[in-house]
Amino acid sequence: MEYALVNCNKTEENTKEYAAFPCRMKEAFRGTEFVVSLCGCRQLPGWHPGIRKAGACIRVGSKEIRKGIRLMKQSRKWVLSGVMLCMFVLLIILLKSVDVAAVGPEGTVIGLSHVNAAFHDGTGVNMTWYKITQGLGLVTIATAGVFACIGVIQLIQRKSLRKVDPAILRLGALYVLVMILYVFFEKFIVNYRPIVMPGADTPEASFPSTHTMLVCTVMGSTMMAIGQYLPNMKLRTGVRLVCAIIIGVTVVGRLLCGVHWLTDIFGGLLISASLLFMFSAFADRMNTSEQRL
Repeated sequence: MEYALVNCNKTEENTKEYAAFPCRMKEAFRGTEFVVSLCGCRQLPGWHPGIRKAGACIRVGSKEIRKGIRLMKQSRKWVLSGVMLCMFVLLIILLKSVDVAAVGPEGTVIGLSHVNAAFHDGTGVNMTWYKITQGLGLVTIATAGVFACIGVIQLIQRKSLRKVDPAILRLGALYVLVMILYVFFEKFIVNYRPIVMPGADTPEASFPSTHTMLVCTVMGSTMMAIGQYLPNMKLRTGVRLVCAIIIGVTVVGRLLCGVHWLTDIFGGLLISASLLFMFSAFADRMNTSEQRL
């Protein structure tokens, strides 16, 4: 791949051979050097796709601009995490105040009752899908256990928690947060299940679908962290594909099995998205700090 160094102080006449370089970007970053690829490329580390045009890529040569781009991406993830969390809280408020009626088993009161009841009547109860999603939940727990074992082994070998891989520590913190939320929503009941589960005497807590939250969060974070431990690109892509399939089948299966209301699944997806955006933003921040060191 060929590269050419372009300085924004140069006049347009001196850089006619680099016609793919947008003049407006030269004005915006006057005095900054860029490296212009003379053949096409896709998103590579350090390349800013926002200033790509006509099949050429422009790599920002200024550390300050690269830092600004990284901070902008981090800020976007923090904002998205906050938006998902606000939507989750708003959903709880709606469930507690809008269309509340006793449509659940044993007269349990359910929010957004018409929407939830209509969806549940349409899907019915399918215990086969329930068993499939329960099995995928066990796979998810086993996946988290693998990372936990890696962390324990590193702690024993390196004899210091600070020397454990930062990625493992971040995953551990995420898992703890998921467990806290899991226990919290077992005690803070927003909605009850649409059925009394086999072996239970009374309806159980249903919102959010903590099973959906667990699978989406653990498998989603695995897709982000696995690159550090699988250098083989094909294997890494395969693992990420499997994780994505597990997430998709779990969400669909939980919708169809009939042990949750529709809003339970939405709640699980919203809180999972908030956690994953937060996890990704924090990982970016820690990686930036490590690069400075």
